[in-house]
Amino acid sequence: MLNQIFNKMKKLFVIIWLLPFLSTCQSKAIFDNYTHRYNLHYDSDSQKNGDVQGWRMSQRTFYSCVPMLMQKGERRFAVFEHLQDSMAHQGNRLWVDWSQRFPLPSKAIKEGQAILTHAGKEVEKAALIITGFDSNENLCYTERCPLAIAPDEFRTDTLCFSLSSMELIDFRIEVMGALDRDARFAVSGVDITLDGKPLDEYPLRVLNATLPTDFSRTIIPFELATAKGFDKLVELKKKRIIALGESVHGSKTMQESKYNIVEQQIADGRCKMLLLEESLSRSIWINKYVHVGDSLSEKKALQGEDASTKEFLRWIWNYNKDKKEEDKVQVWGMDWDIDAASQDKDIKDYVEAMDALSPADSACVTHIYHLSAMVGNDMGRRSMLRDSVMFANARFLIDDYLPKGKTAFILAHNGHVNLLSAYPAVQEGAPLGQMMRNYYQDDYYSIGMLVGGGFIYSLNEEKMRVEALPLYNLDTSLEASLNQVKGDVFFFHLPYEMDKLLMSRLQGTSCAARGYFPINLYRRHDGFIFIRHSEAENK
Repeated sequence: MLNQIFNKMKKLFVIIWLLPFLSTCQSKAIFDNYTHRYNLHYDSDSQKNGDVQGWRMSQRTFYSCVPMLMQKGERRFAVFEHLQDSMAHQGNRLWVDWSQRFPLPSKAIKEGQAILTHAGKEVEKAALIITGFDSNENLCYTERCPLAIAPDEFRTDTLCFSLSSMELIDFRIEVMGALDRDARFAVSGVDITLDGKPLDEYPLRVLNATLPTDFSRTIIPFELATAKGFDKLVELKKKRIIALGESVHGSKTMQESKYNIVEQQIADGRCKMLLLEESLSRSIWINKYVHVGDSLSEKKALQGEDASTKEFLRWIWNYNKDKKEEDKVQVWGMDWDIDAASQDKDIKDYVEAMDALSPADSACVTHIYHLSAMVGNDMGRRSMLRDSVMFANARFLIDDYLPKGKTAFILAHNGHVNLLSAYPAVQEGAPLGQMMRNYYQDDYYSIGMLVGGGFIYSLNEEKMRVEALPLYNLDTSLEASLNQVKGDVFFFHLPYEMDKLLMSRLQGTSCAARGYFPINLYRRHDGFIFIRHSEAENK
């Protein structure tokens, strides 16, 4: 039965790498119920409304299947298919991790019920994982509810769960296919009742991000082009590791502001190490270039980089060229390649080009291979452990190569460098910033960056090219409130009144123009830089 349905509906499948239809934005209308606002029924009309929060697929399962959309009667189904002989699928089984999260109408609600209709073929196990969080995003409840899978037959499961003093609820569908078999899983959107009443009968809870009236007194403005004013942050002079995050990749303005800040810190003699969201294996060429500057390392280091990054790396090389070896700035990557073969190729190319490896290079290569061997080659597992690998790489580089009394800067996404959670980019596991704070204590300082509007570059649906996308503000978001503050660029600490859930943009490379999620930014960073307007990267 399931095969027949799939074959009949094949022409209606919409391949949606990262599911842009779930969060595409063209309108500013806010839906007045939960089903539409959080797309609980995968309503295709949602793509016409910019305030819809899409479902998320975990990075750890992204390589094992292609998500699709299927119409059956009046309902739509999210469909996940794994084909063993497909070049698009990695790993040896179907693996799905599909989730949605939203604030509950009230923390006084005691009980809930979720209804899902689903079907599977060659599915080994499936479950709905229900998780509750408080306003600080602390985990306070979790329950795993198995789904009864009948081969080639749609079935409906009704799952009950308890709620008490929770403010956020997370619904996560986890599916594991049979080993070395083609497999499919389809699931309708979720129907939810709370304390016996349908979810949509509750007023939609809107998270208010209005700033306190005296907020503007606490901000520190600075110039974007020169980073003048950033040196007024006296506490940063006491920190050994400073992270500069960003809420979206693909913003030229946000990227250049980070480069300007780092250049100022280098020129003042404080910053002696820079860690990029770049694979450590490829960064060997980058560090070689900024130290030596020969034509081969320049070509390898700058290959594929945007104009702003090329200019930045050339600036560091120019700074280093007259310095003693111990006084030069190091530039490393702390990330790794999800594809182990790409990592091996980078190292092989470097080793073959060198007459001999320096002690630092040899130690770096040994570290990379040791870490990679511990995790293995499965791309889903390598993706899931990405922040842990970032921490292992950062700790190795800082502890072994950062001069005493000097500062290292980390440049990466807010989701990595923050202190609390990698959500929504990754649904499970601690972020890099949390591990850094636990290990380095007060020596680690995290600054998040937010952008008010403008343009960014992003991957399209095929993940093959970049295109300029306009950034819009959700009217109730923190970004919208910050746009009312005087000044194009400024630093601020969130006041204690903002220690609550609010809506803020938090996306990586792949995103629609809007992507707002309920999060507690007060707990995530030590401070923020706000940029009113963004230009797209030079690509």
